[in-house]
Order: sequence, then structure tokens, then C-alpha cells
Amino acid sequence: MANWKYTLSLKDFYHSDDLSINKKAEMVAERIEKTFPKNWFDFDSDSYKEEINEILDDFRWLSVDGDMRENDTDEFDNIMEDLYDWADQEVEPYRKWPPNKMCWIETQ
Repeated sequence: MANWKYTLSLKDFYHSDDLSINKKAEMVAERIEKTFPKNWFDFDSDSYKEEINEILDDFRWLSVDGDMRENDTDEFDNIMEDLYDWADQEVEPYRKWPPNKMCWIETQ
């Protein structure tokens, strides 16, 4: 197990069959914004984090019901995979055991 710097909790809605993929994407985007420091999302800040902002933008894009997209479920899964990859990155202090990782994504 790793030492997680943040926890992104999605467990209260992630497995709900009552929500559309678009609504789930909107809720994930909202949780991302609430979980991480606000300056990560401020383009003019020295702490701006490009990769999480790209993931956030993808969730926002998917949150809008779009007839042009072929399969929103596949899109959601692909963005979640990007989020998992980003969250699993090692953070300072490096080379510790257990390793220090960015974020635990809680879905259950």
C-alpha cells in the first residue's frame, strides 16, 4: 500500500445506475475541483497543474450531453483511466517505502 497525499472520494455515486454518464462526469469534475488545491486550476499560478486540468476539462466536456459522441461510457472509462494514471504518480519525498503517491481514488 502507498502513502496517498490526497483522497478523491467518488463512492457515493460512482456505481449508481440512476445517473447518466454525463451526470457522473459532471460530479467527478466537481469533486476534482473540491479535492485539490485551487491554485492547481489557476493558469496564472506557479502551482498550475496541466495534466489534472486536461483531465478536468475532459470530464467537463463529457458532462454536456452530446449527440456527436459515439459512446459516452467508453469516453468516461478512458478519462477515468487517465485520472487513475495521474493519481498513481509518485510524489515527494521520493524513494520511500511505502511509496508516496498523489491520490487514492475511492469508488467503493
